[in-house]
Amino acid sequence: MANPTRTEQLDDLYTSTWNNRKSEVTDNIFTATPTFKLLKAKGGIKLNGTGGRYLEIPLSYAKNQTVASLDKGDTISISDTKFLTVAQFEWKFVAGSIVRYYVDDAKNKSKQQHLSLVNAKIDNLERSMVDKFETMIFADGSGNGSKDIEGFGNLVDATPTSARTVGNIAQTTYTLTSHTGCHTRYN
Repeated sequence: MANPTRTEQLDDLYTSTWNNRKSEVTDNIFTATPTFKLLKAKGGIKLNGTGGRYLEIPLSYAKNQTVASLDKGDTISISDTKFLTVAQFEWKFVAGSIVRYYVDDAKNKSKQQHLSLVNAKIDNLERSMVDKFETMIFADGSGNGSKDIEGFGNLVDATPTSARTVGNIAQTTYTLTSHTGCHTRYN
């Protein structure tokens, strides 16, 4: 078996360095800014491992209207309660690249110099992605030809009296009802 060439060794170095750091970089993107860190901690960011044509989020929009207090001989309704719908969002993707040049390979002869260069490029990519996500989360999703993620500018209505549609759910179709009273949990 022939010895690997310098290019093959550098390819392996780039590939193995990325493979060793990619989960760290991905995690850091969602914990580097206060907004994403809070959303992730509160369960607002979930990894969707199931795939599918859309990102779908089940939403409960109503209470079971059959709940009532009873006395001896009273009855309650056994009608079905419609309370569930699904918000549907298009997939959005964010990526960046790291370019490798022959000139950089030639200028950084030792393995340690190459490793430092690769790590510097990965660190720069990570910081750049964090900045992009932070910008997108406070925008409305219309940036870059509507390829940006849905941000608070679209998800939180500044003028709630106007009719909006978010996640294919029209504001005029579903209204949240408030309730008062105590909450008792029986275990």
